[in-house]
Amino acid sequence: MLVGVDPHPDKIIAGRPSPQTRDWLQAEVNPVIDQIALVAPASVAVGKSAAVSATGSTTGFGLTFPLRFPASVVWSGSKGLAVTTSSDQVARLRREPGTLAALDLEAGQLIAVHRGSVVTVASGGLSKSATVTLG
Repeated sequence: MLVGVDPHPDKIIAGRPSPQTRDWLQAEVNPVIDQIALVAPASVAVGKSAAVSATGSTTGFGLTFPLRFPASVVWSGSKGLAVTTSSDQVARLRREPGTLAALDLEAGQLIAVHRGSVVTVASGGLSKSATVTLG
């Protein structure tokens, strides 16, 4: 973590935050992540779903943690993968033309819609990929 404090900040008025007086304190947090483990099935039948998850680890500190909120994580995949953070959106995404699979991050499920292949996760400057055959 990097923290910076302006030794001569502008006058701050209690209860009256202002963009001009907020920059006296700055903090930047960079988690130390040196490995990503991605758990994904080799294949999912069309119309079925399977669990997908990722964990990050810091070998220097011996920590392992799930890569999900509040961690900064980007899930993506080949064209045709629809990623959502809400299970309510899955039905709509399944009807959209070009969707091969829907990745429901809330439920941790990959739902196969059409034949193809998909899935990647990235966090802390690292990424891990798995090819999931949909068919």
